[in-house]
Amino acid sequence: MARSRLTATPNHDVSTDSGPVLLSLTEAEKYMLQIDLNASQFADITNMSVCAAVVEGDNDGEGTKPASVLSGATSVECPIIMPPNSFWLGKGGTASNLETNQFRVYFDAEEILSTWSTQPTVGKPVYGFLSVVIDELADDSETSFQQHFELLRGQVEFVKSIC
Repeated sequence: MARSRLTATPNHDVSTDSGPVLLSLTEAEKYMLQIDLNASQFADITNMSVCAAVVEGDNDGEGTKPASVLSGATSVECPIIMPPNSFWLGKGGTASNLETNQFRVYFDAEEILSTWSTQPTVGKPVYGFLSVVIDELADDSETSFQQHFELLRGQVEFVKSIC
């Protein structure tokens, strides 16, 4: 689980993860990212809530990675495919169902970029900030402790396709 700052290079990071991610997509790409969770901690996520969202960064139009979110930007939620009923027709027409500790996040670059104030141009990408979280669904008792896990965070780079 990434905990190091996205915009800084730390001298010492007590996290034992590989840090934030960078996902690069073309402006019209549709991409499915499968996330496999640690089965000992998340053996069955069918009764959990998963959310993935991308929010526009404070892009300068020159292709520089922004250090912060654009003021007033709204986040775009990405569709989640969860087990059961998680049938997906994969590469080559092969069907694959998800295990109870897997889910997929669907990124539609056109939809995400549709409300952004800065669009990518050739050689000048734009960036957004990405977060994927999972929550235990709370029960009705007052003593329940609902856990919240930030599974993935980072930046999404959108590049202009030259085709």
